[in-house]
Amino acid sequence: MSINRINLKLGGTMTALFLSILFPLGFFIHEIFSGFYYKNVKDTTQQLLTQYASLITNNYDTGIYEVLDLMAALSQILLYVVDDNGNVVVSNVPYIHVGDRY
Repeated sequence: MSINRINLKLGGTMTALFLSILFPLGFFIHEIFSGFYYKNVKDTTQQLLTQYASLITNNYDTGIYEVLDLMAALSQILLYVVDDNGNVVVSNVPYIHVGDRY
């Protein structure tokens, strides 16, 4: 088999073009979409945290902790609230229990 055959040259050229153009383009497109998704998740988390923090600071009733636990369960997020002393007062995280110290 000779290297001078046209099908080997054409196949090698197409493979080189594929590797040099499509792989970097695919990586670039992946980074754009994953960056957008990360920013979206970060903004949503920040918005939820702001709402929960304002709810805790504006409400001095201890019943608010049950409401937070219910809200976290309904929105399917993991949440734990720590008081000023570092004790966990609300937790729906499997490995963090109420009364633990952080």
